[in-house]
Amino acid sequence: MTSHSLLPRRAVSLPLALALALVSLLGAFGLPAAAAAAPPAAVQPDSSSGVTSDVLPTTQIAAGDYVQDQAIVGDTVYAGGSITSARPAGAAAGTSESARTNLLSYSISSGALGSFAPAVNGIVRVLELSPDKSRLYVGGEFTTVDGATHNRLVAFNTATGQVDPTFAVNLGGPVYAISATSSTVYVGGQFTQANGVNRGRFAAFRASDGGLLTAWVPKVGDGQAVRALLVAPGGSVIAGGQFATIGSLSNSTLVTAPGSVSLDPTTGVTKTWAVNKVIKQYGANGGVLSLKTDGTTVFGAGFWFGGTDSNFEGAWAVTPDDGSIKWLADCHGDTYDTTIANGVVYAASHQHDCSNIGSFPQQRPTQVEWRANAFTADAKGDVLPNSFSPTKFKDYSTYQAPAVINWFPQFAQGPTSGYYSGQPTLTIESTSDYVVVGGQFPTVNGKAQQGLVRFGRPGLAPGTDGPRVYFSDPGSANTSVGTPSVKVVGGNTVRVTAAPWDRDDLVLSKVDLLRNNVVVKTYNDLTAPWWQTTVAYTDTDITAGTTYSYKLRMTDAHGNTTTSNAGSVTPSGTNLADSTYSDQVKADGAANYWRLDDPSSGTSITDWAGSTDLTRASGLGLGVAGAIGSDTGASVNATVSASAASNNGFVRAPNTFSVEAWFKTTSTSGGQVVGFGDVPTGSSYRHDRQVYLNAAGNLVYYLDQAGTSRSITSPKKYNDGAWHHVVATLSSGSGMVLYADGAKSASWSSITSGRAYGGFWRVGADLLPGTTATTSKYLSGSIDDVAVYPTALSGTQVKDHYNDSGRTAAVAPTAAFTMSCDSLACSYDASPSTPDISNAKTAAATAAAVSAAPADGPTPTIAGYAWSFGDGSSATSMKADHTYRSAGTFDVTLTVTNSAGNVSSAVQTVDAVGNSVPVAVFTSKAKGKKLTFDGSKAVDYDGKIKKYKWYFGDGSTSTKAKTSHTYKGTGSYFVKLAVTDDDGATGWTSTTLLTGGSSLASDAFQRKADGWGKADKGGAWTTDGDAAFSTDGQQGVLSLGGAGEGGTASLARVSSTKANVVGDVSIDKTGSKDGTTAAYVLRQRGSADYRAKLVFVEDGKLFLVVSRVVDGKEKVIKTVKPKTTYEPGDILRLRATISSAKNATIKATVWNAGTKEPSAQLSVKDSTKALNKAGSVGVWGYQAQAATNAPVQLDFDNLLVTAS
Repeated sequence: MTSHSLLPRRAVSLPLALALALVSLLGAFGLPAAAAAAPPAAVQPDSSSGVTSDVLPTTQIAAGDYVQDQAIVGDTVYAGGSITSARPAGAAAGTSESARTNLLSYSISSGALGSFAPAVNGIVRVLELSPDKSRLYVGGEFTTVDGATHNRLVAFNTATGQVDPTFAVNLGGPVYAISATSSTVYVGGQFTQANGVNRGRFAAFRASDGGLLTAWVPKVGDGQAVRALLVAPGGSVIAGGQFATIGSLSNSTLVTAPGSVSLDPTTGVTKTWAVNKVIKQYGANGGVLSLKTDGTTVFGAGFWFGGTDSNFEGAWAVTPDDGSIKWLADCHGDTYDTTIANGVVYAASHQHDCSNIGSFPQQRPTQVEWRANAFTADAKGDVLPNSFSPTKFKDYSTYQAPAVINWFPQFAQGPTSGYYSGQPTLTIESTSDYVVVGGQFPTVNGKAQQGLVRFGRPGLAPGTDGPRVYFSDPGSANTSVGTPSVKVVGGNTVRVTAAPWDRDDLVLSKVDLLRNNVVVKTYNDLTAPWWQTTVAYTDTDITAGTTYSYKLRMTDAHGNTTTSNAGSVTPSGTNLADSTYSDQVKADGAANYWRLDDPSSGTSITDWAGSTDLTRASGLGLGVAGAIGSDTGASVNATVSASAASNNGFVRAPNTFSVEAWFKTTSTSGGQVVGFGDVPTGSSYRHDRQVYLNAAGNLVYYLDQAGTSRSITSPKKYNDGAWHHVVATLSSGSGMVLYADGAKSASWSSITSGRAYGGFWRVGADLLPGTTATTSKYLSGSIDDVAVYPTALSGTQVKDHYNDSGRTAAVAPTAAFTMSCDSLACSYDASPSTPDISNAKTAAATAAAVSAAPADGPTPTIAGYAWSFGDGSSATSMKADHTYRSAGTFDVTLTVTNSAGNVSSAVQTVDAVGNSVPVAVFTSKAKGKKLTFDGSKAVDYDGKIKKYKWYFGDGSTSTKAKTSHTYKGTGSYFVKLAVTDDDGATGWTSTTLLTGGSSLASDAFQRKADGWGKADKGGAWTTDGDAAFSTDGQQGVLSLGGAGEGGTASLARVSSTKANVVGDVSIDKTGSKDGTTAAYVLRQRGSADYRAKLVFVEDGKLFLVVSRVVDGKEKVIKTVKPKTTYEPGDILRLRATISSAKNATIKATVWNAGTKEPSAQLSVKDSTKALNKAGSVGVWGYQAQAATNAPVQLDFDNLLVTAS
């Protein structure tokens, strides 16, 4: 996957080195090599397209009012909502007020209030323009306009500002959504009648006179509102809302559509819409609120604030024809509206975590919400694995994402009660020059601007919004530039840190750090995202007792220069003494070094190598005796609060690192020393890169590989009450390595990465993996001198660190081994192991070593070997053979002990592979009733084919690789070839063949594709409905993801009054009480068809059903219960025939593949007029509305269609 850079708003030149530096910044130590093939291009809107963050003076509304929607015609912006009055920009509330009743207009170029002032007696929810912008449609909860009756929908002439009397309609409930063509006005909401006729929250009217269109009758369930409509490019009507299912007033069949759906513009029938198989936004706590298009893409946005119905909040982009996902803006935070201008998608939202697409992370402990933000209109990379509240939010890392653009205007929170409580922004619209935002905010960027605001591109906006030192909450009215953080970190050392940023420029052209008004450091072209500390300066030119003041002078890409307030300190001269150990830690490149020597009265823990100070929780104490000399350390009290982390220390979990610590404990409950988790306080959900003790006192180093636990364990126990040194490293070259007391303790060379997510380094308590032998996740004891490195320390460096503490590392062995396997039989050789780590040989597997005592006495030798083969078996020789009982993947551990009593271990993973099943393939040729067969291409990848067995479908067989067979009659036959290898495994393949005639269509589905592609004969398959169609190289797959889902695959080129359809059908699980249906469509004409249905129900029972569908209504003609039964995965043969045009005879038969075909089990006649001519054929699948066994997969194969 690719990390996403945060994009500058305008065209600042970004060389590749700077783009790469930004990706490195967002990933702290850098992304794993395997995951960062290339960062996304550092592209952004050019200087003439992106709007600035300058607040342009705009008409204001009264406090307590809100703007729900806007529409733009030329220089006029129409705004509707709950509005009582308006006043000019700059006017205080209650002054210069002009009465307005729920609808107003203002100038987009000046912001001045317009004269448009109709009296609308209820809330306006939606505004929509006709394609030529001559008419403004207004929908909502009103019943009169200027005293005349207009129930919930009215049209205004935009030239005159008057109601258009030619469009007169009547809705029986609220209108929330409108989309119009030149001829048709589509409406959605929460009404049950339109123009006095029953409707199911949808209606369509003639634009010419408001006449109700009778054919367009989609329906959603009671209480399920329609919130958004869009006539998409291509003509489909896309609907969004809080509905879970959708159907029709003329058809009781419901289709699953969780929040969005595509509808035919004439019939209202559902069309393929792929996004609602992935994104679910519906129900009382979720829904799709906005649908927009730029002419090539449909952009959706919605909300979800609780419950389990939905799975996404934010914006998404899809293709207009079938809803295929282009990108997902996996930013957590409800999104209320979007608009697209010049390649930028602007959003009204309250997004608070965009780390899954490479931008700002969740802020803790106080959540920060951005109420307006922007993305690229095109995808720029991949969504990263979800790192925010994984129990609630789905992982979308298989999809692409846009890049976040650095446009962050700051809106103060709206009213804390009432409509969308607290949400300040509700609507956003744009032209090529302006972006306009409406809602219920009191201020923007700290300036009074009630409910409406404009932003303009450079030239129309002054571009004077300058940089700041630190982010302040978007809801704050604080307009201060801010003050840098200044801290004494030693008697004669001062550290200055800051996170300078700009609301509409990512790159600051120049940042000067001034000490006592003299520049001491300059940063040029500083990439400055608001959430990252990018200025960190250590000042050692200090005189004790002197006061020093520091401030920043910052210049953005527009040339705006701001100067911060000054932060001052007076160093005391009392310096924490460095030691040989601390000097070596810093010399070896520690990125963070927490000595834990801070005053016991404080809560801050100083980072002596970087700028990420920790905040300690109450269960972690300071001031206890430490591990190094006379330094102090920290105590931990076996509670969840016995930890420390930085709320601002969010980084992407690195795949090259070292983490180092000292610990002391006598606990028999275990607990974490140091690790990585997705939250800075409390218990993490995602957590790995952890070092902890198990209940027995062994050290464990744990990684999580996307749900697969990987851990290595020290052979020795360390809960003896003494100080011990531990280092865990990860790298692509050496994998996992665990060191204890200066020497290797365990390793796993093939494990080179952990889970990809964002989080925090935590000292002390956190949740541990559930399978570990601990009785507590919280350590009781002491911790000291914790360090994190962006590299994997070498064994020599680790040994030097231990020795620099005043101790001496013991001589330890190196465990290493080679292995080879033949099927289940494996041989292991430990001869690469060495008794002394300093004499280690190069081996296939790197080893581990652990010290037990100083290396006094004679040179050690290897005294013993201990194997654990991963299946409960063991051995104690240097070389060992082991045969596994069954195929599988096993973790093999070698533990080596030298003559000094020191031990080491090494782990490797072995794949023991059993006999592979041979692959049967054959070809055939027909000449009349005689067919020749060739199975000689069958293959056994680990042996030889020994036996062949043909089954010709008429009771005859053969045992030759190549053979022929003459059938007695014409027709279709099920032919099967079984091949057996030299180990007795059998594989088989089958197909349906036709003798003595020609076929209308056939398909063996020997291809892989989304959709069903092109049949072997009969042309391309066309699919419809909400089921997912694919081919896997063996059969045609129809996936039914939920109750009420269904779909049809048709061969439109086939047209016949007679059809004989035969093929294989299977289901992957037992049907539910109400059944899962697989069917042949025997004759289809328009929206009418005959179906022969096979219904899978409980207990392996089947039903055969013949039905017809006319005008969207299905009528069952006949049902029988055959003797044939099934189990999941069984292959059933289904044959159905239809003869003659005007008085059709329909027959159906089902039987188990490989058995003799019975006579017809169902026979019926029908003469429906709508179906008395030739039609096409196809297949259909459906999951009952009340089914409880979803998802279900139906497989179709060996399909043959003839006219006899």
